[in-house]
Amino acid sequence: AIPPLRHHLGLVRENTAIRFNKLGTFNPIIQQLPATWRTHPPRPSHPPVTARRKKPPASTRLCILAELSDPQNERLEPLALPPWRR
Repeated sequence: AIPPLRHHLGLVRENTAIRFNKLGTFNPIIQQLPATWRTHPPRPSHPPVTARRKKPPASTRLCILAELSDPQNERLEPLALPPWRR
């Protein structure tokens, strides 16, 4: 049986949010998330706030997905060591 589309998309969103914990802190995707996802100074990803632009950038789909996962969860680094050296 095929699940309804909204349930399938919800599952895909949750799995994507969980995968954020497998990315390293220098990954470009993590660099675009809020500061709670990083442990080092972020790279400049947005233009500086000027007189014309007083409000911060709007929330993106990436930030909405990141809200589904907790940045304090265990960080997995699958490429840290090869499997034969564990």
